[in-house]
Amino acid sequence: MVIFINDRPIYLIEGQARVNKKFDTIISDISMIKSLKEWRKKILIPNANDEIIMAFFKAIKEIKKFDFKSITFLVEDLEEAEKTVFDQYKIVDAAGGLVLNKENKILMIHRLNKWDFPKGKAEKGETIRETALREVEEECNIKVALIDKYYISYHTYLHKNQRVLKRTYWYQMQLISDINMAPQKDEGIDDVRWMNTAEMYKALHKSYPSILNVVKKMMNQELSFSKG
Repeated sequence: MVIFINDRPIYLIEGQARVNKKFDTIISDISMIKSLKEWRKKILIPNANDEIIMAFFKAIKEIKKFDFKSITFLVEDLEEAEKTVFDQYKIVDAAGGLVLNKENKILMIHRLNKWDFPKGKAEKGETIRETALREVEEECNIKVALIDKYYISYHTYLHKNQRVLKRTYWYQMQLISDINMAPQKDEGIDDVRWMNTAEMYKALHKSYPSILNVVKKMMNQELSFSKG
């Protein structure tokens, strides 16, 4: 599980498995949470129990600016750790899609000066699959077919002085028709564009770290992009 807070990744990994990265600081005691503002670079929290997780997420909600690059929690029970995190936030569900056409180009949208993939919040009474289809078709004015494979991303934001955790379901999708393709301007979208792999990665330099993470995870599920 990866949660993005202010574009920084927070990893929750089950078990004391070998972690293939170097860390700059190891947090070994709950009392060290108090120095959160002073944490730098890559942080490891081994043996992270519910008490430590709760203390961290309560503390991070009170801080507007921090300097660490990433934090990795090693937990005994991932499902239990996720529940502890979810209890700290209001959960908002959303869904979207990574759409491929016949040339295996991927569809990207440009919104708020960032490249992104079409997505949006679930409406009352919808299944998450229905949300994904509706949002993609509305935001791009296209017709798509949904494929069962999906990835869930998480990021936090502040809304009306309340911390929100957005849980977004990203589905693989196949284009049916883009004959009337156009950006949904009343949603702040000013461009909709098919991109090959090189174009997509260039666009991702002007995107969010969480979106790059979505691409990497979906590619691990054998999503095949056009290279040129």
